[in-house]
Amino acid sequence: MVRPVWRGYNRATFFRFVGFRIKDMVQNPIEKSVEILCERGCVEVRRAIADLEAGREVSGIGHLTEEERRAVLDELREVMMPYGDSCPSER
Repeated sequence: MVRPVWRGYNRATFFRFVGFRIKDMVQNPIEKSVEILCERGCVEVRRAIADLEAGREVSGIGHLTEEERRAVLDELREVMMPYGDSCPSER
């Protein structure tokens, strides 16, 4: 039986190589969610923090588990810490 070879890799090596590359390209869902929320701006991030603290749904991260949502909340709090209670545009 002839085993398929892709660009000089046997099947097992090929899938390890491809899996490694795909893993590098796919961002952690927590990091991606924080990035998406931060792109919405300071006011929206503060609203998301309040909603997450109150246990309400936040648009764009509904697919995350409860544990992942807590991690997103922790990351958002850390991102916003230098700004205190106001957004830079409000200063």
